[in-house]
Amino acid sequence: MKKRMIKTAVATTILFSAFSFEVPTLQATHKAEAATLIPNPYNNQTAVNAKAQAIINTAKSLIGKATYSNTVYKKTYPYEFSCASYINFIFGQNGINLSTYDESNYAQMGYYVPKNQLQPGDLVFSSATPGGKINHVAMYIGNNKIIQMADPKQNICITDITTTPYWINNYITARRVLPSLMDANPATFGDHISDIAYGELNNASKLPASSLTHIGFVKDVFNKYNTPISATTLTGLMRMGTTISVPSKLRKGDLVFLSSNGTTAYSVGIYTGDTRIVYAYNGKANTRVLSDFQRAGGASQFLTARRISYGQ
Repeated sequence: MKKRMIKTAVATTILFSAFSFEVPTLQATHKAEAATLIPNPYNNQTAVNAKAQAIINTAKSLIGKATYSNTVYKKTYPYEFSCASYINFIFGQNGINLSTYDESNYAQMGYYVPKNQLQPGDLVFSSATPGGKINHVAMYIGNNKIIQMADPKQNICITDITTTPYWINNYITARRVLPSLMDANPATFGDHISDIAYGELNNASKLPASSLTHIGFVKDVFNKYNTPISATTLTGLMRMGTTISVPSKLRKGDLVFLSSNGTTAYSVGIYTGDTRIVYAYNGKANTRVLSDFQRAGGASQFLTARRISYGQ
């Protein structure tokens, strides 16, 4: 269910906001029903099917080994998860960093799918009150069933959403997230940059100090894909490539500039798709979603973005 703060030894505190990010692909309202099967725009369905099964296997392996908590995210046995941190964990164990453990952020990822077209790996969302605000997430595993960290009584369980009164009454929507979270077929420039960025994040302890500044991290990632960046300042980076003025137009590999006052950038990160960015700041590498960055009063810290890659 919805949490206000999760304590974890391996994650920084996240500030939630009402930042709205428009996902430009295959949008629809949750009340719509499609007449034909939704195509995979990333041409990676074989890989998606394999990844979904791997995530499902991980999810099932934790049954009986974890307890529900909406204040603690414990990634070692005995595990403690909320509904959303459980999803974060099982995806992360299979190489997909969701960059958040908040269900409302998950609902901004991927693209909408109607209830009658769910496939394994899709995320499904519900509300404590019918038609209300999303405050619970689960993963579809096939045959009308989901797996979820349900509550302190049930913990991790498998549920039929067509026969369980709660899900019949409280189902809100579903998102197909795996195709966009994975590399397209063929992989794009942005896919490669994103993969390198997460690789550097995972090995941050081995990076030199020069790569753990906002500019140094960007230069390090692009250099590793043989795309050198000559700029040495934020101002210089903001002169490169083409301007992307709104978050809804972002693509993987774009550089996102953040501002606390709406006029001057203080940091830059690499956009990795589905509202996520990877960045380094003050000697640490991290990944978060754009809605985590907000100015006083709740306005987004998104200032602008630059697309300096080729072939996008």
